[in-house]
Amino acid sequence: LGDAKAAFVLANIYYQGLDTKQDDQRGLFWDQIAAEKGHPESAYRLGLAYQLGQGVGQSNSKARNWYQQAALAQHAKAQKLLANMFESGAAGEKNPSRAYQWYMRAAQQGLADAQLKVGSMLLDGRGVEANRASAQHWIRKAANAGNANAQVALGVMLTEIDPAESLSWYERSAEQGNGVALQNL
Repeated sequence: LGDAKAAFVLANIYYQGLDTKQDDQRGLFWDQIAAEKGHPESAYRLGLAYQLGQGVGQSNSKARNWYQQAALAQHAKAQKLLANMFESGAAGEKNPSRAYQWYMRAAQQGLADAQLKVGSMLLDGRGVEANRASAQHWIRKAANAGNANAQVALGVMLTEIDPAESLSWYERSAEQGNGVALQNL
C-alpha cells in the first residue's frame, strides 16, 4: 500500500533473516521503496550501500543523494557522512564550508563524532572562521559524551591552561585504550 515504515521493517526482516532466508538484495529493494517514500533511515542505509559498494555498484553521487535526503530529514549520521563527503571531495566537490555546516547540524543533535569535527574545524579555521573558545566548547561536548579522541584533544588544549584537568581527560581517554592519551600521560 506504499507505507514507508512497513517497507523499512520489511527491509530489516530481509537483512536479518527473521523468519525468512537472509537476503540483502531484497533488503536493499525494500529500503529503496521506503527511501523513495521519504523514510530517512532507509535513505541513510542506501547512502552507505552506494558509498561502500555493498550489494550495489559503488557510486559516490548516489551515496550523496541518499545521504542528503536523510540529512534534510534530520538524520544525524547521514548529516555527518554527507559532511565528510564535502570535506574529502567525495561529494563531487571539496567544500569545507558546506562540510562544516553539515557537521554542525549533526553536532547540534548530539553526535559526538560530529561535535569533535566541528571543534577541530573551528580550531583550525577550516570552512569557518577560527574560534578557539567555540572549538573548546564543541570538543568538550564530545569529550563529555565519551569520545576518546575528543578527550585527548581537550587534554591537549588544557595542558598549559589547567594541567590537572588536562591530566584527567588524558586518563579518561587512556581508560578507553587510546594510544595517544597513554603516550601523553
